[in-house]
Amino acid sequence: MGSAKSARESRRFFAVTSLGRSRWYWVVWPPLAELQASEEVLLHIGDGCEKTKAEAVERALEVAGSHAEFLALQLCRSE
Repeated sequence: MGSAKSARESRRFFAVTSLGRSRWYWVVWPPLAELQASEEVLLHIGDGCEKTKAEAVERALEVAGSHAEFLALQLCRSE
């Protein structure tokens, strides 16, 4: 059980959202363990825009790794 918890704690997170027609934003965040181990401030690992949602998810997974966890952004908004 402990190894499953440590694997989850080391998993990166990603999210994808639409910015309008043919613009999909993706972002990857580090896990807490990576933040604590880093000597520099990490706000996120990578981000970018793609033409389709599928391309954005694919690019996010390339950066985050295949075991990354998707975060739904339904409650998030920019101001």
